[in-house]
Amino acid sequence: MNGMIHFTVRNRRTVFVACMALIALLILICVLFTVLLDTPPTGLYFIMGTFFIIPILFAASWSILFKVTVDGSEITVRGYPGGKRSFDLSEIKRVNCWKNAIALPDFDNPLNEASGRVVEMRIVTFSRKFLVIKAPMVGFEEMSEYILKNVDSSIVRYKRPRGLPKPVYPKKP
Repeated sequence: MNGMIHFTVRNRRTVFVACMALIALLILICVLFTVLLDTPPTGLYFIMGTFFIIPILFAASWSILFKVTVDGSEITVRGYPGGKRSFDLSEIKRVNCWKNAIALPDFDNPLNEASGRVVEMRIVTFSRKFLVIKAPMVGFEEMSEYILKNVDSSIVRYKRPRGLPKPVYPKKP
């Protein structure tokens, strides 16, 4: 294995920007209600803070902090503050790949590699650590090529895209 391989997979910044814009809108709504009403709506503050602003802040911080770094055969995942975990390429137990169905279904082999490109990967290790990466992430193409090239093909499973019906096979005479 080449030790010179080094790249990073991370979320796009648009997720963070969208979360911050939504928080700004919610705060603007609270300010408008405060200015327009005679009594301050404390119930609105509580509901907005508890059910909207705090969860959106967690999502925004996760989207900024999530990062997968590959250095040689070592894969390091950072998902939240202080939450770094690492595993080696040889520790991978299973790789589930979901493909985008852009071609007509092949009834002989419905999970044919030619039926589309990989849009999501779930990597599971022997110590039950897992990592899910998706196509919109920056660096996904590099990571999927790296995993599919360097992992034994017997542990890679191709799955049907979610939401599509199971293919109906013709009955044998």
